[in-house]
Amino acid sequence: MSIEMMASLLIWLCGSVLGQSLEAPLANSRVDRVLAVVEESLVTEWDLRLEQALLPYDAIACLPLTAPQADLLQMTEDRRILNRLAGSRSLYLPSETEVTVRKDALKQAMGEPLFLQFLLSQGLNEKELTQILRERITAERYIERNLGRALKTETRPEQEAWDMFYRHRFQVWMKERRKGVRIRRVAPGTP
Repeated sequence: MSIEMMASLLIWLCGSVLGQSLEAPLANSRVDRVLAVVEESLVTEWDLRLEQALLPYDAIACLPLTAPQADLLQMTEDRRILNRLAGSRSLYLPSETEVTVRKDALKQAMGEPLFLQFLLSQGLNEKELTQILRERITAERYIERNLGRALKTETRPEQEAWDMFYRHRFQVWMKERRKGVRIRRVAPGTP
């Protein structure tokens, strides 16, 4: 067998192993850049686009996760950490009704045409969005239960500086949680 034939066979095998049809164009394949790895969970550019698209419309009940956000990547990493800490403990998991109410509120805030365009542009169906909202609510509950309640005993939420106070304390609190987690930021062009 000639070197050219071996090279052709190798290319064909690699293409087959990777699951790509060598004849089909790659136009419909989705390639996303990994920005960070939080333990075993990937954070991609798509995750940041999703967060950016949801932030103005999602009825987030947890002040430190509401807009404005200075660093969407860090916030997305933090959500992954919080969901990992919450695990599958029922204390933090929302009911199906709560998730449905949140999804309906999102749909109402966006309006039906924008909501459908959002799903299409993000490549989501309603079932996938439901799972994303479930994870968002779980992270919010974890914060409120483990930080928010304690802060409310220290100061009254009605005070004018509550927003800044809560956000600052969240950053300090989250910094402690980040210490025990492997986070690797991936530089552009890094494999």
